[in-house]
Amino acid sequence: MTSTVPLEPRYLQVSHATMGICSHSSGEHGIGFSMAVLPKAWRPRSVARNRTIEWSGEESHLEVFCFEDDTIKIVFMPDDSKSKQKDELLLDLLSKIKHEAQQTDGIQTDSTEEDLENKTTPLISFGKQFHLAEAADSSPDAEMLDGLFHLLVRFGDREHSNTLENFASSPFFQPLLHRQFVDEVESNLKHIRLGYVQKREQLTMIRGRLVETSILPHSIQVECIFDEFSQETPLLMLIATALDLVAMKWGVGSTPLFEEVSKTNQRSAQSLRKYMHSVPSASPIAIHQRMKSVVLPRSDQPWKRAVKLALDIIEQKGTNLKMHDGKTDTMIYQKSSSHIWEKMVAAPLEYLGHDVSTEGRTPSAWVGLGNKRRLDLVVDQRIIIDGKYKSPPDKLSAITMADRDQMFAYSYLQTPKPEKIVLAYPKYELDEARPHVVRLVGEPAQREGSDGNCELVAMLIPFPSPSTLSASQRWKKWRASVGAGLQKHIMS
Repeated sequence: MTSTVPLEPRYLQVSHATMGICSHSSGEHGIGFSMAVLPKAWRPRSVARNRTIEWSGEESHLEVFCFEDDTIKIVFMPDDSKSKQKDELLLDLLSKIKHEAQQTDGIQTDSTEEDLENKTTPLISFGKQFHLAEAADSSPDAEMLDGLFHLLVRFGDREHSNTLENFASSPFFQPLLHRQFVDEVESNLKHIRLGYVQKREQLTMIRGRLVETSILPHSIQVECIFDEFSQETPLLMLIATALDLVAMKWGVGSTPLFEEVSKTNQRSAQSLRKYMHSVPSASPIAIHQRMKSVVLPRSDQPWKRAVKLALDIIEQKGTNLKMHDGKTDTMIYQKSSSHIWEKMVAAPLEYLGHDVSTEGRTPSAWVGLGNKRRLDLVVDQRIIIDGKYKSPPDKLSAITMADRDQMFAYSYLQTPKPEKIVLAYPKYELDEARPHVVRLVGEPAQREGSDGNCELVAMLIPFPSPSTLSASQRWKKWRASVGAGLQKHIMS
C-alpha cells in the first residue's frame, strides 16, 4: 500500500569539523542509509553546500557523500511504500550518532565562537530549512573516498573511542577494516621476529626426536619431530593469511564506488606479502581457531591490534548482520577534524626528526578559571604550535584577538618559555601545481614583556589532496617539503 500522506523532508546538518562515515540498515524492511563526510578542503567548486537528495522507492540503500558544513535535504517520495520506515531508520541513526559524540573523549574547550572548531560535535544532526534546493550528484570520485580512508586510518586515535566496535552490513566497513589492517601491519614490520616452531617431517637423516613407527625396512627416510627457528610462527601465519585475504578482496562487495579503495588495499597487501614471502599462509578457519584465544607474550604485544583486525577479516565482520528487533547495529566511525589537523601539522616535523609532543598542559594558573586547555604541539621543547582548523585569515590583523591573546598567554605562563608561538591554519585550495608550499600570514608579530620577547607566527599549511594521501611517494614528498617549509619559517 502506498503512502497517502507524503512525509515532510528531513534536513541534515553536517558537522563543520568532524569527518567520517556512518551507516544503518534494517533487514526487516530491506533498507539502509550510509553517509561519508569528506573534508571541506576537497569540496569541488561545482558542489553546492545546500543540496537536495531524493530517496526514491527504487533505491533501497541510499548512499550520501558530502563535505563538512553541508546541509542536506532528504526528500521521501509519496509513492514509496517504505518511506515511513526510511524516515524512522534515519531518525534512529541520528540519535545514535548524537549519543556516540557525547561519549567521545574530546579536549575541554570554551564555548566561545573562536574555539568552536575544537568542540566534539556529532557527524550529522538535524538542520534547518534552506531556500536554495539544488539537485546535485552526491557521489564523489573514488579517489576522494580512498583519501578519506587514509585520513581516518592514518590520523585517527587508535587507543580511544570510535574504533570499529559496532559491526554492520554497510559496504563501508570491510574496505575500512582492510585499510586499518594493512596500515597496522606496515607500522609493525620492524617487530617481525623468528620463533621456535615444532615440525614433523620425513627426513633422510635424524633430526630432533625420531618417530619409531616411521621406521620401515629399506626406507631411506624417517619421520622426525623437531623445533625449527623460523618465521613460520602462528602469529605471523595469521598475519600472512589475512594479507592474502585482503589481496583477494575477501568479503568486499562489488560496489563500483569502492573499486579504487579496494585496489589500494589490494596493492598494499600484495606489497607487504612480498616482504613476508617466507611466511606461509594457512587455512583461514584453522588459524582463526588457533589464534582467537591466544594471549600474546610481551615481546609480541605490538601485534595485538593487528591480530584482532586479522581475526575480524577472517570472520568477515563487515558482511555479517547482527539483528536486534529487525535492525542491524549501526556503524559510526567519526573523527574530530581539529585533532586530525593537529596530527597532520605534526607529521612533517616528525618526519624530519623533530621532537613533537602532544602531552603539554597549560599552567595550573588557568585551571582555577575553568579554562583548562591542552597545548596542541610542543616542538623540541621550545616552540608551541596551535593547529586551528578553520578558515584562514588573509592577514595577521584578521586573526581573532582571542587566538592571539591565548598564544601570548602561553609565552608568559609556560615553563620553559617558548621561543615562538605558531598558529597553523589549513590552506584549503587544491593546488596540484604547488601542493607543498607553506605560506606566512603577514610578518611575525613581536610582543615585549618583563619576561622577554616572544614572536607570534601565523602560517598556512596546504591540506593534502586525496592523491597525495593515497600514493606513498607523494605522501613522503608532502611531509618532506612541508616540513622544510615549516623549519624555514619557525626554526630560524
